Amino acid sequence: SEGMNDPVSIKKIFSQRTIYLRLSLCGLLLLAFIIWTISNKKINFTIDGYRNFSNEPSCVYFNERNDNNDYVINFLQSHGYVCDTGNKYFVSHFSASPRLTIFICGPKTSLKCDSVTYIVDKND
Repeated sequence: SEGMNDPVSIKKIFSQRTIYLRLSLCGLLLLAFIIWTISNKKINFTIDGYRNFSNEPSCVYFNERNDNNDYVINFLQSHGYVCDTGNKYFVSHFSASPRLTIFICGPKTSLKCDSVTYIVDKND
């Protein structure tokens, strides 16, 4: 029991507690940083089967099987679909079909999109 009252032993106990406290604090700070990073990370929402072509507007994603998107780009612009709103437009249109479908996904939505289908005549 004489050794327990020794000032050197007491200093060792306090220094070990200080080290454990500092390590615990560092661990908590690291965990908080990881949670903060994950919560502030922007999710790049896309729909499978759609992609953005490098020569097209950045907010417009086309069905990968579309062969020519010139008509669609002109259609979108003439109907007021612009990238300034923060929306993403996922467009499906095939030259053999009179339908043009647009999925409109807002900047703050993850899985919520509106869709609009137009019956179009490419000869107009």
